[in-house]
Amino acid sequence: MMTRARFRQTARLERLAEAYLRPKEETASQFEEFVRNYAFIHTANLSALILYGDPKIAEPLSFAWRRCLESAEWQKRREKYGGWDENGRDSCGDPFVSHGATRIAKYFREHFLPDLPGADEREKFSLILKKAPPWLLWFTYGDVNARILGIKLPDLSTVNRFIRDPQNVMKDKLPPGPFECCLRAHGSEDQLAIVIKDWMAEKKRKNEANGVTPRERKRIRRIREKYKNVSKPLSDQEVITKFAVLHLLSCISGLDHFDREKFLPRS
Repeated sequence: MMTRARFRQTARLERLAEAYLRPKEETASQFEEFVRNYAFIHTANLSALILYGDPKIAEPLSFAWRRCLESAEWQKRREKYGGWDENGRDSCGDPFVSHGATRIAKYFREHFLPDLPGADEREKFSLILKKAPPWLLWFTYGDVNARILGIKLPDLSTVNRFIRDPQNVMKDKLPPGPFECCLRAHGSEDQLAIVIKDWMAEKKRKNEANGVTPRERKRIRRIREKYKNVSKPLSDQEVITKFAVLHLLSCISGLDHFDREKFLPRS
């Protein structure tokens, strides 16, 4: 039976745990929202090229962007709403620079998405990506951003053996292309898939290694129940989002957040 002193000690430790978990959960939520916004910007720009630019693998994506601007649908919106910048122009930036991609994504959301089929944004994007050539989704990391946003993807098994540039992952802007179809060595995996797989395996190993008593497990469960976003098992969508957050932190800080001790979650 738990003594009164032990009960007070347990209650104090639970309060300390809550004080630790609450800011951790809030900070993670803020960064994940930032990542989701990046993913939306990238996906919206890519969708514009898919619908109106007819991208071709042998040419830079700037050619597809030019066709997009010349398309009847884009001309119709330009005549009705003007361009995408604050002065009503569409000559300030393009999908290959961050400030241009951000403005184009906003313009696409306001003036294109409402007219496209689908019950909500997620379904609309799913239908758009279904029309995309697989190589375009693969080389631009459109599949990664789609997973972050919970968008359904078409089958990419015909292209996932090609090498893609890891510098293009988690960018709001589009890579300029063109893309080279270089096969990975037989039996090797995409770098992104390897990192995520290793992270999940190490997380599982650490959790199994830290054995606790049944009573301790009950206390942990009681605390974690209050913070489900911290303690629940991660879905594929959440795993890819966590990876993107770490990648973004590395870019912002200049520090390697994929260092094993920093990258792997503490138990």
